[in-house]
This record gives sequence, C-alpha cells and structure tokens, in this order.
Amino acid sequence: MALYSLNMLEIALELSMYNDAYEDVATKFFEHFVYIADSLNRIGEDWTGAWDEEHGFFYDVLSMPDVQYIPVKVRSLVGLSSLFGVLVIKKEMLEKVADFYKRFK
Repeated sequence: MALYSLNMLEIALELSMYNDAYEDVATKFFEHFVYIADSLNRIGEDWTGAWDEEHGFFYDVLSMPDVQYIPVKVRSLVGLSSLFGVLVIKKEMLEKVADFYKRFK
C-alpha cells in the first residue's frame, strides 16, 4: 500500500505541473504514505514493532488472541517489501509545486 501511495503521489505531482488543483491530491497521497510507514512500528499498545534494531531487518509478527505479539525471526520477503516504497522527487519539481512543498516540509 505504501508503494501504491507513492505511485499515486508521483502521478499527482506530474499532473500538478499542468494543473495546480492536483497539489492537494499529492499532499493526500504523501500523508497516506507517512501513515502507512508509521504503522509498521505502531499497531497496538503492546506492539513490539516489526523492526529488529539488532538485525536491521523487518520481521513478521504473530498476533495472538490474548493481545500478545510474537516476532517471527525468519528472513523473508516481508522484511524486504518495505524497501519497495521509494520515490525520488527532483528538486526542480518541488520548486514548481510550492503549496505541496510547503506542506511536505
């Protein structure tokens, strides 16, 4: 979903080069990306987080019915899939979408 949000953000930024109305749409997709990225480590009150600082890797977490979270320390695509959500926005583009850039900062 994070990658989808970034793809939609990129489309909205490209459209905003021709129509300022799309800057609000770009902001919305950026916000969605931030919420999704933040949720990786904050799902519940007792959530231990999917990120393992010692190994530098995201792991699956098993959610038990008694609200206990158990990390599953298996290296899989789950840990790599967080790397899919990447977007490089060129400085020249940010200069052309001043309202988006102000909210981005």
